[in-house]
Amino acid sequence: QRQIDAGAWGITVATPAQLLIARRAGVSRALIANEVLDVTALDWIASELALDESFEFACFVDSAAGVRAVAAAGIAHGLEQSERGGFPVLVDVGFVGGRTGVRSHAEARALADLVTATPGIRLVGVSSYEGGLPTVEAVQGYFAGIRALVEELASDGLLPADAIVTAGGSAYFDQVGSELSVEWARSVLPGVRVILRSGAYVSHDDGVYVG
Repeated sequence: QRQIDAGAWGITVATPAQLLIARRAGVSRALIANEVLDVTALDWIASELALDESFEFACFVDSAAGVRAVAAAGIAHGLEQSERGGFPVLVDVGFVGGRTGVRSHAEARALADLVTATPGIRLVGVSSYEGGLPTVEAVQGYFAGIRALVEELASDGLLPADAIVTAGGSAYFDQVGSELSVEWARSVLPGVRVILRSGAYVSHDDGVYVG
């Protein structure tokens, strides 16, 4: 709540259970920084999206199985027939050896095409996580690829005008600000939202960076 009061766009959580807690606390904007495959969780999230038009949400997808699971929940709750246009997701772009996400530009583009072609699901942006990279140079190279993907998807009409471009990691959050600058993003899509997800530095992650 203190983060929201200080101007945070919303709250990032890791699991549907954490999202449930956030919703019960009144959070109206949230991201699940993972792919969700649990049918019960997806059914609940889709029902929240269908019942509450003010609820802004997206989760990640990095596989065809994830797209199918999310789309099924979206169809079951009629999200493709609503103003939402489907269950909102972000294509998650990782790196070789990373913890999540597709591993290449080609895989990311193929997944974005799959989402666009699948009823019940809607592509609303691109997610990334640079925290596991070893150097600033590696981070900068990674974000060059993220920018290229976003530019391509926007040019081909696969992203909405208010798309989300998000990254999160407490080690390099300054690089997120410089590599995914608002100026760059709005030159691609005028209403784009660049969201920094490194909020864990205020709690359990802080000791990792001491010294």
